[in-house]
Amino acid sequence: PRGSHAATRVQPQTPRPGEPRGMSISRSRALIAFRGVRGALAAAFADKTALKAAVLNCLSAVASGANRCATDTKCANPSSSRSGTAGCDDPGTSRCEYRPETSPPAAHDLRGSLGDGQTVGGFRRSGRSSVSATSRLHLRWTRVSLVVLALLAQIVAPGTLFAVAVEPGDTREFAFPSAIDHVWCSYTKVHISDQELVFLTGGFACTSIETYAYGNRKKHAVIVDIAAGTSRMAADKPTATNGHQALFYDGKVYTFTGETYHVDNPTNTVEIYDLATDTWSTGPSYPIALSAIKCAISESVVVCAGGYKSNKFYDSAYKINLASSDPAWETLPSLRDSRVHHGIAAANGYIYVIAGYCSHYCYASTVEVLDVNNPTSWLSTSANTPDARMEPWCTSTSGKVYCIGGVVDSGGRKLERSYIVADAANPITSWTKVDDTDLGTRACTSNCGNILSNTENAFYSTITGLTLTSLTSSSVVLRTIIAPPAPCDASGTIANGAPGSGCTSTLADGASCTPTCNSGYTLSGTRSCTDGTLTDTAVCNPNSCDASGAISNGAPGSGCTSTLAHGSSCTPSCNEVVQCWYPNQHRCVQPQRLHCLPRRSKQKRRRRCFLLHQQRHRQRHNWVMHVHRMQKWIRWSKL
Repeated sequence: PRGSHAATRVQPQTPRPGEPRGMSISRSRALIAFRGVRGALAAAFADKTALKAAVLNCLSAVASGANRCATDTKCANPSSSRSGTAGCDDPGTSRCEYRPETSPPAAHDLRGSLGDGQTVGGFRRSGRSSVSATSRLHLRWTRVSLVVLALLAQIVAPGTLFAVAVEPGDTREFAFPSAIDHVWCSYTKVHISDQELVFLTGGFACTSIETYAYGNRKKHAVIVDIAAGTSRMAADKPTATNGHQALFYDGKVYTFTGETYHVDNPTNTVEIYDLATDTWSTGPSYPIALSAIKCAISESVVVCAGGYKSNKFYDSAYKINLASSDPAWETLPSLRDSRVHHGIAAANGYIYVIAGYCSHYCYASTVEVLDVNNPTSWLSTSANTPDARMEPWCTSTSGKVYCIGGVVDSGGRKLERSYIVADAANPITSWTKVDDTDLGTRACTSNCGNILSNTENAFYSTITGLTLTSLTSSSVVLRTIIAPPAPCDASGTIANGAPGSGCTSTLADGASCTPTCNSGYTLSGTRSCTDGTLTDTAVCNPNSCDASGAISNGAPGSGCTSTLAHGSSCTPSCNEVVQCWYPNQHRCVQPQRLHCLPRRSKQKRRRRCFLLHQQRHRQRHNWVMHVHRMQKWIRWSKL
């Protein structure tokens, strides 16, 4: 760029034929993040040639004032999800300007005017610039700038990732499929972690997202693909409900209870959606028809607690093991306090019920904990939350429990713009509160009924980090509360084995993988990624041998065990061997490896030796007699 402190226009140099004429670029367009950037969302290019072609294609296809340009092989296609709704514009004039803020991009927290809400790679930047438009400097990208980018395309390694880093407050917005032709409210959301999907079900048709509706419940089901930036319809839910709970386990989404017309008209239905077949089935009915229950899953055990019906707050709790061949609900000890609009999370084998609404005008700050493996009672020894709040959106990740937002009573109900976090222990000893959390522009209306009826969902995604859902009249929005750590490189070699397909150079935070071992070796340990750091305990250990097998006329001995170490040897022991003595000769039979001579009794040994001696004597006697006969024959022959 030229003219760093004045709006001086420099006539562009005439480009050579075939060279790009320049580009208009903003901070969001200029951000190029390589592999290893914290929370990067990326797409790889096959080789340097493909990358160079994409860069030159985009540089030549954007005129001054265009919305954006992405280094994407589909950049020329306006419908490309990675190039945004504007796509790449046709080549324009050669006067292309770069107008950055007075501070360099590196000096900002990346939540300034990164596209002013426009999407880059399906990713929306939120927040406003702290620098006015009048303070921006006028710079120009000339042929020199383009040469630099072209050289970059030439020198980067094949497969280098170009990405936009995820930061707190960033949002990703997914429009509803066209089949949903009305304002859709109060639908339930659940994160499908192994496929990075969000499953939306039920809800009702409303006049606006700030209003509650009686009746008109919906059977809608929508699948949002976070990585692809798309949404699609799924098979309709059999029962039209809103306010139901939804959990994911083993390729299926389970929905529990819900409202069929109003909060006082609940159902006890449990319905199961199979992602592989796009079909629904019915599960064991919940023991009681309730609205506003909250459920969490620990491994395969689902625990549901609390609820509301007919102006009554419930303290009941039940569990069901989804891995059972015949799953059925079991009654658990009751909560110490009745609750609705409470938070719930599962971590480390515990279920945490957090804060909530304990009765009319009663805001709870207490925390109850259930040991899933020993569910004898709900323990209330954990520290209270820093403030009493209803409808906190809770989840757990990396050994911590998070509760985001909620509604507090502070001279009237208001949306609490903070999150609290604690170590997932029993009991929880303390909470940390983080204020000024970016929860978007929504605020309470009608005594916060708009917030309470549109129950949001918190989850952890390897793409968007600690995430909170929200909605618009025609879309679902995923807002990053805490950015995901950078992935780890788990592709390193392992002695006597191989990394395997799961141990890649971009192992997601919180994930683990197991290398493979050569024949004759067994794996111990794993490779795991935590906060961008790889922990590698994987070792291919040589297998031991079973040397304890029986041996004829002997025994394995103390050293020949069933776990003879790799590279070791042992010597079996043999039974007593036969020894015989002859005149002028001593014979001792030595035992051989894996073979021993038979053992005989003392009497038998003496008898055998006598017989052998007698046989030898006869042989010598016969030989002497034969010699005498020969001598006698010779004498006769001479006569």
